[in-house]
Amino acid sequence: MTALSIRVLHLEDDPADAQLVAHELARAGFTATGTVVVDEAGFTAALADRPDVILCDWNLPGFDAERAMQIVARECPEVPTLVVSGSIGEEAAAQAIRAGAADYVLKDRLGRLGQAVKYALAHRDLIAAERRAREELAASEKRYRALAEGIPQLVWTADAAGGITYVNRQALEFSGRTPYELMGDGWARAVHPDDADCVLGLWGDVVRSGEPRDFEVRLCRADGVYRWHVSRQVAVRDASGGVVQWIGTCTDIHDRRTAGERSARDAQILAGVRDAVVVTDLNGIITYWNAGAEELFGWAAAEVISQPYDELLPPAAREAARRFAAEQAAGGEWQGEYECPRKDGTRVWIDARVRRFDRPDGSPAGILGVSHDVTPRRRLEEQFRQAQKMEAVGRLAGGVAHDFNNLLTVINGYAELMLPGTPVNHPHRVGLAAVRDAGERAAALTSQLLAFSRKAIVAPRVLDLNEVVAQTESLLRRLIGEDVKLAAVLDPAGCRIMADPSQLDQVIMNLAVNARDAMPTGGRLTIQTRRVHLAAALGDLRPGQFAELVVSDTGCGMTAEVQAQLFEPFFTTKEPGRGTGLGLAVVHGVVTQASGHVTVESTVGTGTTFRILFPEAATPAAAAAADAVPSDRRGTETVLLVEDEDSVRTLCKIALESQGYRVLAAACGREAMQALDRRDGSIDLLLTDVVMPELCGREFAEAAQTAAPGVKVLYMSGYTDDAVIRHGVREAPTAFLQKPFTPLGLSRKVRAVLDGTG
Repeated sequence: MTALSIRVLHLEDDPADAQLVAHELARAGFTATGTVVVDEAGFTAALADRPDVILCDWNLPGFDAERAMQIVARECPEVPTLVVSGSIGEEAAAQAIRAGAADYVLKDRLGRLGQAVKYALAHRDLIAAERRAREELAASEKRYRALAEGIPQLVWTADAAGGITYVNRQALEFSGRTPYELMGDGWARAVHPDDADCVLGLWGDVVRSGEPRDFEVRLCRADGVYRWHVSRQVAVRDASGGVVQWIGTCTDIHDRRTAGERSARDAQILAGVRDAVVVTDLNGIITYWNAGAEELFGWAAAEVISQPYDELLPPAAREAARRFAAEQAAGGEWQGEYECPRKDGTRVWIDARVRRFDRPDGSPAGILGVSHDVTPRRRLEEQFRQAQKMEAVGRLAGGVAHDFNNLLTVINGYAELMLPGTPVNHPHRVGLAAVRDAGERAAALTSQLLAFSRKAIVAPRVLDLNEVVAQTESLLRRLIGEDVKLAAVLDPAGCRIMADPSQLDQVIMNLAVNARDAMPTGGRLTIQTRRVHLAAALGDLRPGQFAELVVSDTGCGMTAEVQAQLFEPFFTTKEPGRGTGLGLAVVHGVVTQASGHVTVESTVGTGTTFRILFPEAATPAAAAAADAVPSDRRGTETVLLVEDEDSVRTLCKIALESQGYRVLAAACGREAMQALDRRDGSIDLLLTDVVMPELCGREFAEAAQTAAPGVKVLYMSGYTDDAVIRHGVREAPTAFLQKPFTPLGLSRKVRAVLDGTG
């Protein structure tokens, strides 16, 4: 048995007796520390150490136990005092009890000392517990508007047989009886006649079984009024477990009983409120939790009542929650929105109003919080903000794309024209190659900007996801390296979707690169296709049949914070120089442009899975035609070139003339019409920019085809998809060349259009 450590102040002038007492305490299971004093000065000074128990000899020269208890009552009344004396009569014993002694022990019966000390400590703890109970009951009753101010606690002790041996002052004042009248079984005369048989039977069962039991009883007040009380008991047991004493209380619950119907009605009203209603005391302990709170936060009322509210929060948020509760307890009031965790770990945004409520006398009683879920609204707002941000970036990308594409056409074009004519050992060749490579990277970056902003010009057609994955598999193996194992799990039924094949390749490549970078020491990359049925709407997707592309890795995974920003342009967790932050933004843009939906699931240390849903195409995937071999055959035809950018026009003229074509160049549509009117011979091809001042490319082409029926048209543009469509080019089957292009790409496209293969 673990020894009970106590601090003892012993008033004793006989060292031998002091030793006997210390020995007896040790024998009773106490580890006693403290001070032995012999006079008033020493006794008063030792009280500053706040002992757990005080032992006093009854008579000392110049100082006695009665005087000592007067000092204790003044300085530390909560500390129990026991009289330990050689001999003491009944009158002296009663005098000691009246003076405040918890008990008295004769020196020739020190075997009782340990039990008396235990009783005294238990009695002290019981008083403290009852004080706390009164405080809790006061706060609880206020919630139902039936708080009774200053509820008295009736404290009593009884012997093992159940006879009352002590009642406190509150019991005497309540009953109007003397201690003598209440001793033994005299208390039963205060019980309501209708309750007497039942209550006496219950108390008899408790005494016989030795097991405490709460029960309710009506007790007669001094004015003859009966009030309901709840009786609670604590059994004081000896070393063998036998009951040697009972300590109990009777708590007035009359107001609570009579307010039952009102409380039930209020509880029903609050239970029916859909908002979450939470009440805590001033220390943040939850005292009420309605059905709305159960639904919103996920915890049942039984799980949280009497628990600190901050314990429901993550450890990092608890200190801030305590400070917030203290501010409200001081009279503050707060209304706003915040993100809060639920029991299952998910998080919700709630709109809450928190304020203190007071008792009728104005004293603070507790804190009331009323909340409701605003997560759907916040999610829509976040989607709207994200859409606005993407639209802004898209407008920026679209705005600069035209100028960039024209500049890159010139840069890349002249680099390609000059490289073949520059000797291998010429000092300028390295610089020209660097210009060409940088231009190609810039062109790819511009393409990515347009892809994630959904401004790119696309050519969607019905594809089979299985074929796309199979065609990229060998390239992916080279891309991810030997340390990463690639597995393709394809739906044997096929997965038809409508998408631009080049953009779909880019999606798979970008996801594979991210997976590779997440597995620097190797791992497994799995690409899976399957047909799925969506029973409920998901984002912008309506229920229906979909093809799913799943890309999973066994890499390092991502935190929730990283996942929240994953598809934002230019966001990256890679080291500087190892990424543009556009890869996943491109994936999101391409998927969205294809009317799809992308989600991510990731766990730190486990891996990441991207799931992409594409609407299933109704028509079968067309058999992929064998790629036509681009023709590098020179030409002799006449080309009317219309381009408002001087540098681009000059480059195109040089590139086509170097391939044998006769080129008539014009800076605008009207100038081109004049050239068409004064042409010498037939014109075989109109090569025109789409967006030009005064007369756009489509308008010029229609006018030119009226003047020269049968002439073929090839459009070119550095603008994005929406600008080209606004100018009417993408509304009908047309030959189109997206800037930036190279001289070789231009000549091949011109040849293909003239030959009828482009």
